[in-house]
Amino acid sequence: KEGMEGLRSMRDTGWQSVAGLVSGTPYFVYISNGVYVATTSPQIIDNVYTRTATIAPVYRDNNFRIVSSGGTLDNETKDITVSIAWQEGSTTTTRSVRTYLVNLFE
Repeated sequence: KEGMEGLRSMRDTGWQSVAGLVSGTPYFVYISNGVYVATTSPQIIDNVYTRTATIAPVYRDNNFRIVSSGGTLDNETKDITVSIAWQEGSTTTTRSVRTYLVNLFE
C-alpha cells in the first residue's frame, strides 16, 4: 500500500513524475527529503523488503473502456503494479497489487 501511496503522491505533485517513467522498467519508490521519488537503483526497506513499481500504458476502445489489446493510447492513465518481496530461508515471497492512476490535476 505504501508504494501505491507514494506513486499517488508523485502524481499529485505533477503528472509527468509518473507519466515520464519508462513502461516495463522496475522502479524503487522511496521517500527522499520528505517526498516520494522513483529510481532504478535498488532500495531495501528495513534491510528485508524490496518494493518495486512497474508502469504500463493503458489503451481504451471507442466506448472509453480499458482494453487489453488494440484500442487507443490513453496518455492520462497508467496501469501500475507494486510488488514487495522478501526472503524466507531459501524462498522468496512476493505480494503484488495493481491499480490505475489517472491524471486528476492537469
